[in-house]
Amino acid sequence: MWLKKMQRDKPRIKIKTSSENDLDDLKRLMKILCNSFNRTFYEKPWLMDMKYRIENNPKSVIIAVDTHNDKIVGMVIADSGRDWYSGAILGQIINFIVHPDYRGLKIGTQLVDKSLEYLKSKNCHYVRTNCRSQLPHVEHIFEKVGFKEIYSVLEKELL
Repeated sequence: MWLKKMQRDKPRIKIKTSSENDLDDLKRLMKILCNSFNRTFYEKPWLMDMKYRIENNPKSVIIAVDTHNDKIVGMVIADSGRDWYSGAILGQIINFIVHPDYRGLKIGTQLVDKSLEYLKSKNCHYVRTNCRSQLPHVEHIFEKVGFKEIYSVLEKELL
């Protein structure tokens, strides 16, 4: 009996593209992401960027939804542009987060897979992402699908 209840309560996740109706839930996830790195969340520019992305390139904002409660529990942005060094089309995976209550359910892997599928459709030659050293489980998700470390990123705070 307890097994049936557990199976019934297990989240059913749907991976799909986002819409403007999702902005409040996406903002909630971004606040969690920024807090996890002790970063300030700049809501106004983030909101402007997200509205632009959703309006002009809606397939680039990919979300995971728990179909039991229609709650957005994960997100990723798949972006593309020119690699300034080689001229190749470069894909980027950014703002990757799964809500802490939903981690360990392979949602991150599904989001990365959908991102790669989208970036392949945009004819990207290769894809980059940044992983924080504080989150080895995130790095593992990317390594499982073939990502390799190519360089480190240095940062200096100005404001």
